Amino acid sequence: MKLFDLIKVSLISAIRNKSSIIIAILISVATISVIFSMSFNNSFNNYWSKYVEKNIDFRIFAVYYEDFKDKKFLTLNRDEIEVSEKIRLLDEALDEAVDVISDIPHVEGVTTSDGYMAGIDSINYNGKKVVRGLSLIGVPSNTFISVIKGETLDKYDKEDNVMICSNYLQSDWDEYDSNKSTKTDYLLNEELKISFSENKTLDYKIIGLYDKVSTYAIGNACYTSYENLKEIKTESYLKNKEINSKSQGYNGEGLYLMIDDRNNLKVVEEELAEHKIYIEPIVYINTDLVNRVLQICSYITIISLIVTAVIVLMNLLINIQKRNKEFFLYNALGYSKLNIAKIIFSENIVIGIFSFVLAIIVSSISFIAFENVILMHNARLYLLNLNVDFNSLIYGLMISLVIPIIASIVIMFTNNFSKNNVME
Repeated sequence: MKLFDLIKVSLISAIRNKSSIIIAILISVATISVIFSMSFNNSFNNYWSKYVEKNIDFRIFAVYYEDFKDKKFLTLNRDEIEVSEKIRLLDEALDEAVDVISDIPHVEGVTTSDGYMAGIDSINYNGKKVVRGLSLIGVPSNTFISVIKGETLDKYDKEDNVMICSNYLQSDWDEYDSNKSTKTDYLLNEELKISFSENKTLDYKIIGLYDKVSTYAIGNACYTSYENLKEIKTESYLKNKEINSKSQGYNGEGLYLMIDDRNNLKVVEEELAEHKIYIEPIVYINTDLVNRVLQICSYITIISLIVTAVIVLMNLLINIQKRNKEFFLYNALGYSKLNIAKIIFSENIVIGIFSFVLAIIVSSISFIAFENVILMHNARLYLLNLNVDFNSLIYGLMISLVIPIIASIVIMFTNNFSKNNVME
């Protein structure tokens, strides 16, 4: 039997057979589950490595060093000692904690509250406010920030009034609305007047621009060195420290550290825990939605594969029994048992390929709908770019073909397509 004739007969037979539609849909469900779950998982892993692992915002952590403080007051009542003595002991605890943290592998830098963040009321250029409501975040001066224009912080002295900003700074905190963004490339290397929340106005220069999307910055963020930020905040920092220290609830200065890579977080946490130092991320990314989707997909995949395999096999076996007249006709036309087996095999392959194509179309539409309806409104997951992954297509194709092939083999071994049998 020629290949073309075999394909033609198999295709016509698959189209005429009503149960083929049910079988194709069942196989498609299993294939969609495999494609969707694998692609979703791979898309999330790509998103995590691109936007999270080395991102500055996700590498900054608040530090809790309560054990160091408690040791300073083992035999003292904090409420009864002099304010100056209280400050001295808390500062000693702070310095000891900083020394320990600085020696921990993968910690790029550590700073007190005055070196972490300052609020920028506005950036003024040529006497006009061009951007409002920014955060100036302190980082180690040797921190690598990938700039698309200009230079990096390590090219300047630590105390210089320079910063790296986004190529788009938004006029408010709505980080999803690109229409409210202000393009900032015209401000590069220009003399700017920066008005800080500490009631200070200083001359500043933007030395570099990073890409907002690929760097995935928190809101409106610019970056400068720890040392420069401390120069800005020294006066207000000392004033606030004096005011806070007179309060009974004062418990020392806050600490912040930066790690080199989010992948090394567990190592850093374990090292710090040995010294009873604990950290918390400044910026959280809620992955509950992703975890739920992956979990649901895995359940659906396992269940659908089992159910599909059983139902498809049963349908095919029942269908074969009902098609005796058709097989009798094939026998009458001179088709051998082998040729009939080839027709059934080819018919099932056609069903599998149709199921695979249908699964690709449905999966692609599902991704588009999922991105636009759910992810676009989920904080920090809106950059998750869902695509049908090549590996998932390979596994999906295997699922689409393996089930029909196995079913065909079972049918061939459990049926004898001779004239006597089909006539019975």
